[in-house]
Amino acid sequence: MKLTIKKETVVKLFTALGFKTATSWDEKRLQAKIKKLPELVDGVKIRNPKTRAVLKKIMAANKVVFKEEPERASEASTKKTDDGKKKATKASDNKAGNKKKATKTKAKKPVKKALEEQKDAFGRRLGTQGAKIDEHLGKKPKTIATIAKETKMSTGRISNHMRDLVDKGFVKKNKEGEYFVK
Repeated sequence: MKLTIKKETVVKLFTALGFKTATSWDEKRLQAKIKKLPELVDGVKIRNPKTRAVLKKIMAANKVVFKEEPERASEASTKKTDDGKKKATKASDNKAGNKKKATKTKAKKPVKKALEEQKDAFGRRLGTQGAKIDEHLGKKPKTIATIAKETKMSTGRISNHMRDLVDKGFVKKNKEGEYFVK
């Protein structure tokens, strides 16, 4: 079964599943995550009935295709060409026949969200998978398997994170293959 769905709806689903960066994912990454969806939702309870329904539809589909969303009126307008056909043009296009007054707009200051500013001892943004792994580290040595069991993440993900922390000098690895904070 082929399912045609808005990209925005799929992004909302992944946001509900705890993927805070889902809003910045492109279609290729969304498709990859959709393929891994059965693994990602194993044991996760979704309270919102609409989100649950979308999840069921996506899981039942063989192929998920994203709907093309129409351009907004502010981004483009239609214009007739000499041969009578309609042509989409950007509102910012300024041809000789269409003179518009240039208006100055003030540059907006970047708005920083509270969570983006909060970081753990290793410099990871709070709420990310890396920060969750960091919470389980301490002076007592732990194996990758132990950390994976505690965080409910894959050993590959833990291994990559540990390698990064060792390279940066935050964590040390002993002869038994256990990791601990320096």
